[in-house]
Amino acid sequence: MSQTPSSPSRPSLKKITPLRSLWPWIKPHRRQVAYALGAILMVATALLSLGRGIAYLVDSGLSKGDDALLDRAVLICLGLTIMLALGSYLRAVLINKVAERVIADIRKSLFRHTLGLSTSWFEMSRTGDVLSTLSVDTTLIQTVVASTLSMAMRNILVLTGGITMVVLTSPKLTLIILGVIPLVVVPVIVLGRRLRAQSKIAQDRLADVSVEAEEAITAVHTIHAFARQDTIAKAFNSAVEASHDASIKRLVMRGTMSGTVILLVFSAITFILWVGGKDLLAGEMSAGDRSAFVFYSALVASSVGALSDMSGELQRAAGAAERVAGLLQEQQTI
Repeated sequence: MSQTPSSPSRPSLKKITPLRSLWPWIKPHRRQVAYALGAILMVATALLSLGRGIAYLVDSGLSKGDDALLDRAVLICLGLTIMLALGSYLRAVLINKVAERVIADIRKSLFRHTLGLSTSWFEMSRTGDVLSTLSVDTTLIQTVVASTLSMAMRNILVLTGGITMVVLTSPKLTLIILGVIPLVVVPVIVLGRRLRAQSKIAQDRLADVSVEAEEAITAVHTIHAFARQDTIAKAFNSAVEASHDASIKRLVMRGTMSGTVILLVFSAITFILWVGGKDLLAGEMSAGDRSAFVFYSALVASSVGALSDMSGELQRAAGAAERVAGLLQEQQTI
């Protein structure tokens, strides 16, 4: 059975980002994580190699009208496709197994730590907050560990490799790509910080809903005795509306960030395609290289768009991880 970390040895949140506080639970599964990273590398390699396969298919198979070269090019592309599918399967299986084990360990550690807190702490705290951390926050972390993190790694590799291949295919476009990066990174950094703060607020408001429901159900006999149903229902409705408003603000901010990034990236990609088309007409680029260039440009654009969306999920998970770490930092007395 995997070992869960003890609370005293946990590093301070002031020195690390919230998601890094999950490392003590991930550390015992380093081997499985390494295998998953290998699968991610396989997927990225297959995707990037597919661009050159397309170039070979166009230049050697189609342009020359040679059936043998065409068959060879198709087999190469088919082999890369199989490699891509196999890598995707291994990534999904391996990383989900790790995520399930990590979340199980976190929940056990959280529950055991909570049992050791003082009676006065429970009197001052809301039971619904603890239950929300054990269920809602850990489920959100599980989703991010199982899917978002691995997909983010894959997209970072594809983005880096795609930019490299675009530069190698047409060095003249290097300055254009370098000009795109700051336009994308700056909005992500600025809006990402605001999104993280709003995500934490949304998580807190959702926890308030659980608290209101838990307290009302626990004291249902008292509520009936004093005919307080309407008052309690109004309090619960207020908590639900506050959670709704906070979630809408988070979604609007996330949409603003995604829309801004996509607008900038695809505008730049359109300009790059225009420059590439000029090079093709001038005979400075072959049809195969142009096809590969379009393929890699699409990979870069899709990777940037996916990363902008994933950043919102990572910000939500960071808020959840901060709540989990905050509970674990409470001093035990028993």
